[in-house]
Amino acid sequence: MNRFTLRLLLIAGTLFVSACGEDNEKLLYGQWNASQITEEGQTLNVDLSEIQFNFRPDGSYEFQSTLNYREAGSFNLDNNVLYTLDTVNLESVEKTVQLVYLSEDTMRLIMNSSGKTRMLELFKPK
Repeated sequence: MNRFTLRLLLIAGTLFVSACGEDNEKLLYGQWNASQITEEGQTLNVDLSEIQFNFRPDGSYEFQSTLNYREAGSFNLDNNVLYTLDTVNLESVEKTVQLVYLSEDTMRLIMNSSGKTRMLELFKPK
């Protein structure tokens, strides 16, 4: 994915998410499993089955990833920005990711990982 396409995706996603407003947080609730992860447009070779989010109506979340990484804490969705604070690791700082797409069964997040653009696509199992 080239930079122009990525920027276009960000703009379109921002408009989509902003238009949906307060209903987005309700769509966020539940378990989400990774279906694809890319960095600078290149697919990363990782075990996607290990990457999961679970968002709850009480504002708590759990996240697990590869290499036995886990975190849990609180989250807040403000327009198209998802804020998470890991309360398990006391040295953790609040993280922010861009929510570029959210529907009943698909979510796309864009984040910065060591100066590189990473996109994570997730699905909600039925």
